[in-house]
Amino acid sequence: MSFIDVLSKATLDLSASPEAKRLAGKIFVLKLEDKSYTLRFSNDGKPEVSEGEAQSPTSTITSTSQVMLEIIQGKRDPIQAFFTGKVKVSGDLMAVQQLVNALKKRS
Repeated sequence: MSFIDVLSKATLDLSASPEAKRLAGKIFVLKLEDKSYTLRFSNDGKPEVSEGEAQSPTSTITSTSQVMLEIIQGKRDPIQAFFTGKVKVSGDLMAVQQLVNALKKRS
């Protein structure tokens, strides 16, 4: 399963949750090695994943695909990954925390 498939499934699983509604209107860019992905939440909280980078994202998350997969699958603590430099965040750190909390509740 490709990274975009895993990310799409993870976000689809949380699309009906109250946490997704709190992410309404937020745009996240994930930069992983040589590819970038955009995770966009519509105004009603519905997530959409696409390849490439959106302009003016809420937050940009930079890491490796392996670390991001482990975070999405609940195998790695995202906070620890951030503080050990495995994940870098620019932009709205609180929005990223909301995303992390939503993914944690999903798993």
